Amino acid sequence: MVRFRLRSLMVLGILVLAMFAFACARGDKAAAPAPATAPAPVKAAASAPAAAPVPTTPAAPVTAPAPAALAGPQSLVPGAPVYDRPNIEKLKFWGYWNDYHQTKLPLWTKAKYGGELVSVNQWLPTIQFNVLKNLGDHRSMFYGTPFNIDMGLCSLQGRDADFSVCKGKYANNYNRIITPAAFTAWSQPTPTTYVFNIRKGVMWPAMPPMARIDREMTSADVVWWLGIIKKEGALAPYFTLVNSIEEVDRYTVKVTLSQIHAEFMVNMANMSLALFPKECYDEKDCLVNKSISPAPFLLKVDQPRILAVFEKNPEFYLKGMPYLDGFRLVGITDVAAQKAAFISGKVDSLESVQQPADMENLKKQVPGMRVVAATIFNGQAMRPQLQGPLADLRVRRALTMTMDHQSMWEVMYQGYAFFPTLVARHYFGDEFFMSLEQAGENYQFNPTKAKQLLVEAGFPDGFTTTITTAARSGPTYDMILYLQSQWKKQLGVTVKLNQLDTVAANTALYAGQWEGLYPMGCYIPGCWGGGDEPFLQMLKGAPLNFQKIDDQKIEALYLKERGELDAAKRATLLWEFEQYELTQLYAIRYSGLMSFVMFQPWSMNCATQQVTWCGNTDSPTAWEMFDPAKYPGKR
Repeated sequence: MVRFRLRSLMVLGILVLAMFAFACARGDKAAAPAPATAPAPVKAAASAPAAAPVPTTPAAPVTAPAPAALAGPQSLVPGAPVYDRPNIEKLKFWGYWNDYHQTKLPLWTKAKYGGELVSVNQWLPTIQFNVLKNLGDHRSMFYGTPFNIDMGLCSLQGRDADFSVCKGKYANNYNRIITPAAFTAWSQPTPTTYVFNIRKGVMWPAMPPMARIDREMTSADVVWWLGIIKKEGALAPYFTLVNSIEEVDRYTVKVTLSQIHAEFMVNMANMSLALFPKECYDEKDCLVNKSISPAPFLLKVDQPRILAVFEKNPEFYLKGMPYLDGFRLVGITDVAAQKAAFISGKVDSLESVQQPADMENLKKQVPGMRVVAATIFNGQAMRPQLQGPLADLRVRRALTMTMDHQSMWEVMYQGYAFFPTLVARHYFGDEFFMSLEQAGENYQFNPTKAKQLLVEAGFPDGFTTTITTAARSGPTYDMILYLQSQWKKQLGVTVKLNQLDTVAANTALYAGQWEGLYPMGCYIPGCWGGGDEPFLQMLKGAPLNFQKIDDQKIEALYLKERGELDAAKRATLLWEFEQYELTQLYAIRYSGLMSFVMFQPWSMNCATQQVTWCGNTDSPTAWEMFDPAKYPGKR
């Protein structure tokens, strides 16, 4: 279920309606951003807000270093918690995390062109390409986006004029460093005002129903587009604080917010924020399974559940990009069949392997195979419906106190897991991991205390509950079976399985219509949410608050975090949220997951940097290239 967190978002009819209702109802009290580093603090003058200029591009490339030894327990970034590295290093995943760290991949020196990427996509049956309603990070191979996030093996910073040469720097996309795309620059003249410069010569794709003579994207297009996104797009809650959108001139747009929003710029760089023209919006079904967006690749063939084929956009605005001639996604759901396709060289990447033994076996069969150990940024957790026995905090505490995480991790992942945060880990340092010891009393294995709590709650003989899931095999299913056995043995709690197909399970989730518990591949859809996003799973009235949590402390923390421009203070607020939630158990956490992403020897600059997965709908394929000396040719 590694990719479940992205694909669950395909059931968007319900989500978009909920988001739209939420944006209208909450006005300036709810916004759902994507991850980012906050801009520098801005102090307001007595008469008018002080200017907060932001560089159009970062001053110098940033290298993402491998984990370095600490002198002793300390915070990795100001305001963050102490990093409990001694206990983290005891976990089995740590050695593989270091051995196959992203910085161990080779850099390239000169771009190589040509070839077609073929990638397995086990979730292709659930994917619908919709530039307005899709929600999932890093779909920038078939979306034209306002900004890029620094990614791939070679930093994008300072390369806007020439992408063909790598200057010997690794990209650091932990912090989502923003770089130009369809927009060349941005500035922030006041704390609530943003000015965007649109790249000249960005052309809408020359394909039906585009019929206008002047096909260049202009500020008029952007003003209309952002208004539609705010009104009814999948990312509408990200823009609820937008007060006005104005056309300054043909290539300049000004956006004014009603309040300070620390992560607004990263919302603008979200890789699901697809540009599209009014003509396509007005044409029936144009937004669905078409690619009317100034993207590096254009969708040419769409065979639902089986195949999607993309070809290079000859008018892509970044000259010399993309490197590949095209790519195709093939729907293979069977894990054994996926591995066989990879071993035979029929596909270029594989991302479903979680066990080191399987990875090591594949290395023997695919000489020269490249490997990255990737970890999800937000934890895997179950959502308890706050009804019946689960409405009682003592019951939820009893359940977590009988989760022997070390034993459970052995069952699920052969021990290669760690305790998860709900906030994206990188807010506390690029290499931060939370230890089980830091999780507090509720997550320490204590069956005696758990039984006592259940007696106090009025369930001395246990009770019956349900887990709703689409899983029928794999680690998530193993975890369910383990907990089913453990809770019965320790507490007398009977867990019934409500197994649905993926669509029905997703529909139940987004409608909030399930009983008992619902396991999530990631608690944050997308697995790498922004600082605001974990709050929005629990904020009263928010569309992703499926459990209808109403907690005034979370509301107060959210409003502070959203408006806090000082990065250290925001890290402190985010950790305060983590610690508070660990006492309330709105999410029952079971693991942070390490998996292996593997790609063929001829694949270069695959953007597998912990937050993107190579050669899938979630990777920026525009930056990938093939070594012609090793590439086997069309398959």
